[in-house]
Amino acid sequence: MAVLFAGTTMDTGLRLQRYIFQEWAQIYNIKWMSKAAPATLLAVGTCLILAFGAGGADGTGGLLIWPLFGTTNQLLAGLTLLVITTMLVKLGRPMYYTLIPLVFLLVMTIYALLIQLMSFYQKSDWFLFGLDLVVLIAAVWIALEASSTVTRLRRENRRQQSA
Repeated sequence: MAVLFAGTTMDTGLRLQRYIFQEWAQIYNIKWMSKAAPATLLAVGTCLILAFGAGGADGTGGLLIWPLFGTTNQLLAGLTLLVITTMLVKLGRPMYYTLIPLVFLLVMTIYALLIQLMSFYQKSDWFLFGLDLVVLIAAVWIALEASSTVTRLRRENRRQQSA
């Protein structure tokens, strides 16, 4: 059962990574990367670099980033809550059922990332320090995106109701 879960998780992660590469290709007009095959090769390649480049020939590179798993997992939950909150606002339904947990989750995740950042700095673990910094920037970006999106949609809903 664990093997099925791990395989499904890996497949989903690679697929999402491929979609992200393809979106970047569209945004930045990189034609060769917008096709499925090159984007898939880039996704698999980055995973191989992490597994074997960062950890050596034994493939333990993924274990190097294990300390960041909890915070990145919480960011994924935050993205999910952001999508649901956005849908609720767009439909004109109460959003506080998901907005309050979203705010709590983002505040706690950013706090945890800052604690980890200090810890990695004190240990001079520059690899994890750099990755933590990237995740911290992503967390702040999600928080700003959530605030902006919910505010804009609420404004649009008020305009539609008053018209």
